[in-house]
Amino acid sequence: MAGGAYSQLSLVPPFPVIGDTNDREAGTRIPLRLRQGELAEITTQPWISATRSRRRLDRTIAADISVVGLEFDYPFYETASNFSSSLAPGELLKLQPLDPRNLTINGGATVFRIQYTSLDYDGSVVPATGFIAFPYTPRYSFAQDLWSASNTSTRKYRLAAFAHGTIGISPGCAPSNGPALYDYSTWQPVLERGYAIVATDYAGLGNNYTSHKYLSLPAQASDVTYLGSVAIAPATYFIRQLVDSLLAANCTSLGAQKATGAGFLPESMLSPVLRNRTQLAVEAQLCLESVIGISVDLDASQLVSVTGAEKDIPTLLRWEKMVAPAQGDPSPAPVFVVQGQNDTAVSWKTTAQAWNSSCHDGNELHLRLFPTQGHRPSLTAGAAESLAWMDHRFEGKENKRSKSKCTKITRMPFNLQYVKAATDVDLKPFLK
Repeated sequence: MAGGAYSQLSLVPPFPVIGDTNDREAGTRIPLRLRQGELAEITTQPWISATRSRRRLDRTIAADISVVGLEFDYPFYETASNFSSSLAPGELLKLQPLDPRNLTINGGATVFRIQYTSLDYDGSVVPATGFIAFPYTPRYSFAQDLWSASNTSTRKYRLAAFAHGTIGISPGCAPSNGPALYDYSTWQPVLERGYAIVATDYAGLGNNYTSHKYLSLPAQASDVTYLGSVAIAPATYFIRQLVDSLLAANCTSLGAQKATGAGFLPESMLSPVLRNRTQLAVEAQLCLESVIGISVDLDASQLVSVTGAEKDIPTLLRWEKMVAPAQGDPSPAPVFVVQGQNDTAVSWKTTAQAWNSSCHDGNELHLRLFPTQGHRPSLTAGAAESLAWMDHRFEGKENKRSKSKCTKITRMPFNLQYVKAATDVDLKPFLK
């Protein structure tokens, strides 16, 4: 199980343990400026006072609220009174049924919000939140179950653990608080196939006992026993991809830099303009859409400080080596990877590089590339094959037709010229 810039489904027989996290602030209430209307007192910067910029922020905040919800369930997300750092990971702390009238997901699902114990980056036990969703009935086998009149309550549910993609880093950006539970054709197609879904918020999102560690993948992947994993546009070598982007934009000469002992200040590689706007995002606790909105009018030269980047990228590359996947470790189960070749968030070439490296290390990975498709659209483009692969894993069948542990195939649509290729995130409304 992993998370960050992409979505992933792991196939888990038992209840999962999902991890993430940092600073201890147990018992404090979460200051969600996004929902408390306090933006006026923190938006005094000249750029945000401009009519166009303020209008853009207002629109993106509305988009954020549509995803994470306007009302925040403070009592549920506060650390459970029965939490103890001496508990084992995977202990259920709270269970709350969700009122279906407040959900905008498809009909037929039953959803519970959960708080449970998980593991932090340093191995300590922390609380985390999420949800578990049940389909109307479990998955049916045509041969065995179609004509059966037995009560479905006696049947077992296949369980898929869902790790959501980028949504934000503030406590208020918890998927389990939103009306659609952050579904964008991610987990609902799996639910509709008869799988139960357990989805983590990641520790630090929702509950604020610790901070959210975005892209620190070991903190977002605890010891789950699973049968296989479906990774959608996985974030692998994200710092190397950043360097490639900067080089392509002629922002820096990082290609000539060598790793030094230079210290890393997170804000030093940002331009002064973006640094100010990032401060606003932190203070207002903005989520994904609003963070995009406050930077969408900036070009590459306004995003990055060349001097800061040249100093800090070597340190970031060392951090990437500590946390990124596909660096020689064995995978406990096969992985099926779906990647759009028009993805503007995760480069398909970077994904292919990680696939090649992991295969070289003896792991079983199956990469499927989809021309014309972007980051989120690749979910639906690859759904037919990835869902069939999940069924195959649960049925315990071996692949007898292929002797290769690794496959890499480019899938073509019925008609490449007319296939729908949606924009990952449509920014045009925010530029007006």
